[in-house]
Amino acid sequence: MKILVCGSNGRMGNLVVNAASAYDCEIVATINSGSDFDAEFRKDPDLCIDFSSPDGLLKLVEHAAEKKIKVISGTTGLKEEHWAVLKKYSDKIPILYSTNFSIGIYVLSKLVKVAADLLPDSFDIELLERHHSAKKDAPSGTAMSLLDIIQSTFQHKVLFGRHGEAPRTKGEICVHSVRGGDIVGEHEAMFAGVGERLELVHRATDRGIFARGALYAANIFVKIDTPGIYALSDIL
Repeated sequence: MKILVCGSNGRMGNLVVNAASAYDCEIVATINSGSDFDAEFRKDPDLCIDFSSPDGLLKLVEHAAEKKIKVISGTTGLKEEHWAVLKKYSDKIPILYSTNFSIGIYVLSKLVKVAADLLPDSFDIELLERHHSAKKDAPSGTAMSLLDIIQSTFQHKVLFGRHGEAPRTKGEICVHSVRGGDIVGEHEAMFAGVGERLELVHRATDRGIFARGALYAANIFVKIDTPGIYALSDIL
């Protein structure tokens, strides 16, 4: 499979480039800030993998839609205006989007859904995520995805951190973000009842898991031809 990597000079994009051969993938084109998109797409990739920026992703998808080439993206920090553009082009090409390509996180999301569906609403819910000091967005995209999963069951009020006099009230979820050092990524969903507590935790110790997960998904996604926006749960 021939792949174009958008954001290849970045931390994640570079990992994708280095891991590609182990997944029977050939990197035929790379795009970064200032690249000639038309020239890179003339190298005829089968699929694009993106770990760039929200604006970089939109430019990539525009060119990919014109060439009818599938896109996989793990770029986080998307806002409503970015999603509007992705939905527009998803009428023309398949787009796989995930805030986290770790297979472990995929399993965590399933377990969080099971916990939310089975536990009574008397349980207090807290989400905690930890990342390295250079991470730009907070909370992380993965934490927000876990929050969406929980809110599909509990339509609770959402708080982001606590300060001052802030005792818990019924029907709320609090999301906490920690930034420090070189933490790759940690996510925890806590369901606390009276006399018992369920904690579901995923800790990433190697950033390469996200690149390997994206390449693993690419070998499945390349076979999908129906336009639309896909999640990992749609293909795994």
